[in-house]
Amino acid sequence: MSGIAGYYSNNKPTKKVLKAMTDRIEHRGKDGEGHYVEDNIALGHRLLQTNKKVKGEQPLFNKDKDIIVVSDSVINNYKELKNELISKKHKFITDL
Repeated sequence: MSGIAGYYSNNKPTKKVLKAMTDRIEHRGKDGEGHYVEDNIALGHRLLQTNKKVKGEQPLFNKDKDIIVVSDSVINNYKELKNELISKKHKFITDL
């Protein structure tokens, strides 16, 4: 199972602190990690790859990069949701 970490700070968060947090949960996923630090937010992810077709790189961004997400879950109905969003003219960067 993958793992997530993050924090909010009135001072500028640092990647060093976030990296220490994701290193601490390395046992949750040794297949990859991702970090995002901006303004007052720091988000991190450790990946345990269970499906070789899915890269699982995180954080995830929308096309405008104004929404950032880290997740430790699977969206089981992703095909239906993707089809619905495609019908509304959304574009995807993955082919799953």
